Amino acid sequence: MTTRVSLVIPTHDRRAMLQRNLRALARQSYPLSQIDVVIVADGCTDGTEHVVLEPPLSGRVAVQAHAGAAVARNTGAALATGDLLLFLDDDVEAWPELVEAHVRAHASISTDALIVGYLQARPENTTSLFRIALGGWFETTFERMRQPGHRFTYADVLTGNCSVPRRFFQALSGFQAQLRCHEDYELGLRVLAAGGAIGFAPAAGGWHDDVSDVERSLKRKRDEGTADVWIARAHNHVWTVLPLAKPAGSRRSRLLRDFALNRPLLGGLFDVVARSCEGLLAQARLRNHWRSVRDDLLFYWYWRGVADALKNTSFDCFREEVTSALPPPPDLPSVDLQHGLAAAMRELDDLDAPGVVLHYRGLYVGTIAPQPWAEPLCGRHLGRLLSTTLRAPLADAVATALGLGTTGPAETETARVLASVTPRAS
Repeated sequence: MTTRVSLVIPTHDRRAMLQRNLRALARQSYPLSQIDVVIVADGCTDGTEHVVLEPPLSGRVAVQAHAGAAVARNTGAALATGDLLLFLDDDVEAWPELVEAHVRAHASISTDALIVGYLQARPENTTSLFRIALGGWFETTFERMRQPGHRFTYADVLTGNCSVPRRFFQALSGFQAQLRCHEDYELGLRVLAAGGAIGFAPAAGGWHDDVSDVERSLKRKRDEGTADVWIARAHNHVWTVLPLAKPAGSRRSRLLRDFALNRPLLGGLFDVVARSCEGLLAQARLRNHWRSVRDDLLFYWYWRGVADALKNTSFDCFREEVTSALPPPPDLPSVDLQHGLAAAMRELDDLDAPGVVLHYRGLYVGTIAPQPWAEPLCGRHLGRLLSTTLRAPLADAVATALGLGTTGPAETETARVLASVTPRAS
């Protein structure tokens, strides 16, 4: 039986881009008779509400006052008729197999899942340092998800190209309407809490024509700060991995955070000067200096968003409010790696524990702490951790246990033992 798919596309004043991308959807390899398209014109002023879905596409255009992408997606989902909801941003030109690959990915998983598709920046001769950096961030994100043994977290959810069963989406009550940013991350937290899976389908791809610039990026950072305050209060278990919880390491970072939270006049002065410098440095192609100023601006505006959300509450009071309700860390079981990776993977699966302490012949290697914001820890995650983050401490433990040094024949023996516990590089 063929799965019926509803494509939900929120859009705001991008009529020409939307129409081009609709033409790409008409070339899908999946049966178009099993696809309906729901476009949600979110406060559009460019005539998007008059866009016509021409055959072979079918569906409708819904109109709403400008309320943001989360509300627009909920509106589209409520009008959808398909068994599978596929959310696609208006700046994504779908590859011919995008829909088919999403359907195939869900069919391969035995549980409810949210599947993220691939977004590739369109090849272009851009000279914008900002666009180049943004494209690099996306590629790094997707490359991480491609790796065998990757442990998916809430932060892997990107709603520009993702799919979820409509029944499951309804059970989750959709996106949080009050969030103007990170509504995708917040949905990911609830997917995991409900026992659902998060996955990645590289073949479900499309060209991504992101038109963000520095100005849009700073606004988004402000929205991210505001959203993270809401998320911390609603899901306090995620506190430790939010930017909110990270100490401002340098003196400059501490000053910028203080400007944002407590000294708006000084913060405004910094913003004016930094924006001017950012533009000049970009024109001069001084990449390292430009990146430093850009990062300072993004950091400052994130904390301006935090200040917006806290209003008259001090950050220290907010932090105490969130962290005081956190449960104490649990006692974790131990797994010894001396019998090899396969044995350790089986033992970890049998334990079904939130985290684990790793040893090699009784010598401490490292701790995989509980991560309630990630998919449950299981054996398939172990090889990647041992071959990356924990590779050096594992090698040290092996060398110590066998009474070896770090050079000459001892190094060869250490590498041989290490290879018996960690997977070969692909």
